[in-house]
Amino acid sequence: MKNVPDLRFFNFKEPWKLTTLGDVSESLSYGMNAAATEYDGVNKYIRITDIDEKTHRYNPENIVSPLGELSDEYLVGENDILFARTGASTGKTYLYSSDDGKLYYAGFLIKAHIKSNVDAKFVFYQTQREIYKNWVKVMSMRSGQPGINSSEYATFSFLIPSLKEQQKISAFFSLIDKKIEKQREKVEALQLYKKGMLQKVYSQKIRFKDDDGQEFPNWKYDTLGKFANKITKKNKNGKITNVISNSAKEGLIAQRDYFDKDIANIDNIDGYYVLEQGDFVYNPRKSTDAPYGPINKYLFKDKGVVSPLYLCFKVSKSIDSDFLAYYFKSDRWYRFIYENSDQGARHDRVSIKDSDFFKMTIPIPEIKEQQKIANFFRTLDKKIQSEQTKLNTLTEWKKGLLQKMFV
Repeated sequence: MKNVPDLRFFNFKEPWKLTTLGDVSESLSYGMNAAATEYDGVNKYIRITDIDEKTHRYNPENIVSPLGELSDEYLVGENDILFARTGASTGKTYLYSSDDGKLYYAGFLIKAHIKSNVDAKFVFYQTQREIYKNWVKVMSMRSGQPGINSSEYATFSFLIPSLKEQQKISAFFSLIDKKIEKQREKVEALQLYKKGMLQKVYSQKIRFKDDDGQEFPNWKYDTLGKFANKITKKNKNGKITNVISNSAKEGLIAQRDYFDKDIANIDNIDGYYVLEQGDFVYNPRKSTDAPYGPINKYLFKDKGVVSPLYLCFKVSKSIDSDFLAYYFKSDRWYRFIYENSDQGARHDRVSIKDSDFFKMTIPIPEIKEQQKIANFFRTLDKKIQSEQTKLNTLTEWKKGLLQKMFV
């Protein structure tokens, strides 16, 4: 069995030794079974959903306190790692940071208190490796319902070097995490800026000027139906197999790319609507990112097909289609959907008649201002994508190092 990593800091020669989570922990214990209540200003309550999926940090967006009598045995402190023990998030981990304050942990979490002669952060980084994720997949499905109990977590095995080498490795990855976090903050700041600019531009709080520095004419208003037509062409004889999904986050994307597999039954897509480049699709399914469903523009050259549950439409050349696409990224059209849909039909889906949908009022500036607006947001999107690519590269770099610097 291999007992040294492929990539190692200079001067460390000793072989790594096999250990388990149980061996490096003083204890593994379950959290408190208490309901959450309004934050009291001091006592925070961490649940599985409060651990950020990407950063593994405590997410302070929705701070709550535990209800009832509090006991110190449920406090999270230095050298403590929390493990999610049930549900789809089984295996998710969190390492306590003093920045998170006084923190109690909930019953669906297990706390491993790492011994003082072991670097807790080193153990924490073990849980970000693929070998750990694969172990979780196997272990969590043994009982049918995803879950891992404390005695099972205690059996998780890994190799460990001397304390000094552990500390050297964890310090190095801490620097990488800081670099990744700064890049993530840059991406999030740009996304927030874009969101704000969408509201300001389409509410006309910010106006563009023409090439001579002169004001453009006032915006006009017209209904969507004046320049858009519903797509009714359907797939025949399974000619087109490129099934498209409409995601609030990803936009219109091939289903096999979005889900890593084909979801739709290829034998039952003859009734699907045919999409061409530049067409628009409205998905009436609600989500956190799209409370009234996303409307996206199809960007690919190859034709695609979408579920007949979607509303598809083409727009004429009288309007810049990118200007319209960015308009639908703002929330300026939400009120129309709210006022013209049946709110009591289904809680997860907007119910609005096609004829009513095309009565939506759209603000329409002069075509040259439309083009300037569209170009501004296209440039901003390129900047966001560039910074996102840097973030992805850093994340993959860390992933590779986790493979090479651990055994």
